[in-house]
Amino acid sequence: MKKLVIFSFFIFIVLIPFSGYSISIGTAPGVMDLGEIEPGKTVSFTFYLLTTARNDMLVYLTPVPVHKDFYQTNHTGRFTLYSNQVSEEDIKDWITIINNPVLVSPSNVKVIYLPDGSIVRANAEVHVKLKVPSNAEPCYYAYSINLSPRLTTGPGRGVGMTTIAITRFIFVFKVKGDGYRKGKIVDIIAERESQNKARIDTLFKNTGKCTMSVRVDELELYNKFGNLTTKLSSGWNLVKPGETIVLSSYWVSPNLPNGTFTAHAIANYISGKDEFEKEIEIPAIPTVKIKPITKCEIPWHLILIAIIVGIALYLIDKEYLIYSIGFIFLAFLIITYFYLECIGIPGYYAIAILIIAGIIIYGMKK
Repeated sequence: MKKLVIFSFFIFIVLIPFSGYSISIGTAPGVMDLGEIEPGKTVSFTFYLLTTARNDMLVYLTPVPVHKDFYQTNHTGRFTLYSNQVSEEDIKDWITIINNPVLVSPSNVKVIYLPDGSIVRANAEVHVKLKVPSNAEPCYYAYSINLSPRLTTGPGRGVGMTTIAITRFIFVFKVKGDGYRKGKIVDIIAERESQNKARIDTLFKNTGKCTMSVRVDELELYNKFGNLTTKLSSGWNLVKPGETIVLSSYWVSPNLPNGTFTAHAIANYISGKDEFEKEIEIPAIPTVKIKPITKCEIPWHLILIAIIVGIALYLIDKEYLIYSIGFIFLAFLIITYFYLECIGIPGYYAIAILIIAGIIIYGMKK
């Protein structure tokens, strides 16, 4: 019994350095409504950081998009944001964080009275500048600022483990104007990429005034007997106002059939959906030629050498003028050759040009 007590005490002493330490860092307010902003205007705002840490920490701040779930419902309580008028354009370049990183210290406490009447004890403040372009979409926007704290001293350093609970700061605003989200499927096209793989492209057009993300939630293919053959979907893609994008879905099967199918697609753009139905044809043999990816580079070092040699020959002796012209013309032909290759014209055209040029130079020499 005595040995068991000693062993338990020893385990307790060993585990003390590994005990956890939990802190939190949040913002006030959690969500800030900047109201309506004129296109081309710059606004500045401040939010506050609060922490339960007993020691100083540096907090690095990074603007990041909000999660898509944020756009699924209307918000008309603490702030205003209508889901059918939201732009998902990435506005990271509009944002400048003036003081970054920020020192958050528990010894630095400031009592703040927020616009909603609540009172908080803040440990630091963050100053942000938002510059709205003159051509900004007339929609609602939501964006967040991520907090990345780094402890400087005290608990959480060394072998101990620190758990930090972090709350992101979110701000919303409306660019003046009448913006809305709307879109439609304009076509469905099928291609066979291999014996076991077909690509079904759903073409979606943004007919609204706000950038939005869209995906094909359901793409059902029915055979000629009306039986459901497969159900596909696509990933999320951003589409700007007036733009048409391709949402690709892939049907992969070891026994991929060919023939005529009825395709029924549902495109989801968060604030709404659109449905479209069309007969498509999946051919028996691959119809998509995949070109190998090659680097398109012009060998400027060879061109430079040819030019230098041509100039050097002329400077050595003016009788070598014809050879000088030949080397400089060679540099031009090298550029022509690689340019033709880059734009997809077969190289033998360039070879023919080289042969003809050689004959001309030789004739000039005679």
